[in-house]
Amino acid sequence: MQCFSLYDEKFYEFKHKSGLKIQILPKKGFRRKYAYITVDFGSCDSAFMYNGKRIDVPHGTAHFLEHKMFEKEGTNIFEKFSKTGAECNAFTNKTMTSYYFNCVDKFEENLEILFEEVFVPFFTPESVEKEKGIIIQEINMYRDDFQAVCQQNFLGLLYKNNPIKIDIAGTEETVNSITPEILYKCHKAFYRPEFASLTIVGDVDVENIEKVLDRVNLPMYHDDIIERIQPEEPEQPASLRSVCKMDTSYNLFAFGFKDNPSKYNKDERLRRKIVGDYVVELLFSQTSDLVDELYRSGDIYSLYAFYEIAENYGFFGIFGATDNPDKVEKAIRDYIANILKEGIDNNLLQIIRRAFRSWNVRMFDSLSNLATSIVFCNNDGYNLFDYCEAHDKITEDEVNDFIKDLLCKEMVVTIVEPKGR
Repeated sequence: MQCFSLYDEKFYEFKHKSGLKIQILPKKGFRRKYAYITVDFGSCDSAFMYNGKRIDVPHGTAHFLEHKMFEKEGTNIFEKFSKTGAECNAFTNKTMTSYYFNCVDKFEENLEILFEEVFVPFFTPESVEKEKGIIIQEINMYRDDFQAVCQQNFLGLLYKNNPIKIDIAGTEETVNSITPEILYKCHKAFYRPEFASLTIVGDVDVENIEKVLDRVNLPMYHDDIIERIQPEEPEQPASLRSVCKMDTSYNLFAFGFKDNPSKYNKDERLRRKIVGDYVVELLFSQTSDLVDELYRSGDIYSLYAFYEIAENYGFFGIFGATDNPDKVEKAIRDYIANILKEGIDNNLLQIIRRAFRSWNVRMFDSLSNLATSIVFCNNDGYNLFDYCEAHDKITEDEVNDFIKDLLCKEMVVTIVEPKGR
């Protein structure tokens, strides 16, 4: 068992004999407790080898599986949690699916329910067919959401083969092709302890958690060989520009740059993630010179940016709303060109570094934020304390190098225009 210390907090990390990774951050004096079981299976997992046999997965399967894991034979997980006074939910993203609850009382009983939810599958043809209609309705709803369409079109420009360009829920066609057999295969392949982690935050006893783990009798599949299949992806964007028309009163835009995560190992990706967040704050936060000028001139209604990097994808995106997308595009290109020439303001970098350090400290007083931060850090291959400590090691040169490396690449441009213009 490893124990990390930071900000007078202790963080325990160890592996159960089943292979399940355990992460516990005790918070004495807090009444509410949080627990997450996160499975290393997300929307980008579209094909894998299982003991030498290839299995192709319809897009949307991870999200579909998330929906179905709440239903058990003769009962419903929502009802079980409700009887103990717990709140529960789940989410699926590109690389993982996470199931969680929070409660004040009966924590260990709720934890056993969570294990049942994740590791005991139950799918019938009737329930799968019923769920298809619900998810297809959800997909159709997002077709009318111009912000969702703008972001999906943006990813479609960046990526040629990577499943990241497909909506997490899939398409109507792919959802209709999902069967109970496919769900059972994916569950058996990925809903196993060695591909999962348990994250707990709250006033809990580590020894009692270990007793629960032994009591629930987790399955062990150490002899199976699972290999993910990732399509080859070119370094260049699939295309550079797209325009579509929707029923909106203003233009939406998404500008961005495609990164190449294969150039970085796990530790380098951690540093690059932090540097990318710094660049977002330096160049595109509400206090940046560019954004301030665009708001003052009335050229934008909104603007925000973010940077994402994982093992198989990475990009920097700038999103917003405007009446004049061409003017905003030129302003952003000119602004980046000037930053490439002049470099960043080191004094501003130090202010932002202190702000991030402050945010990290405050996070430890919000158990829900703390738990989700641990989950997302773990999914990216490092723990939360690694992330917090890495902030103090980022240099001005790294930030400038990031801008020169990524923001000088070809910029992709996605526009959603109002109909009739």
